Amino acid sequence: TAGRQEEGVDLCLPQPGVSRRHFQIVTEGGGYILRDLGSKNGTFLNGEKVWKETELKSGDIIKAGTEEFEFMV
Repeated sequence: TAGRQEEGVDLCLPQPGVSRRHFQIVTEGGGYILRDLGSKNGTFLNGEKVWKETELKSGDIIKAGTEEFEFMV
């Protein structure tokens, strides 16, 4: 779980545009799923807004606020 708040998240992102609890990555069925947690500004995957749970692949780019991450397995 990633977000702006310091408690209750695994990755703290104290950046503009990041919600207190912004997004979550979970394991499911041997893969990884990206979930937006109702963030105000949205979570983006490879430049597209995440509207529902989306399967992640190695090399995908996740963006929250001004932060970008490359997902690697």
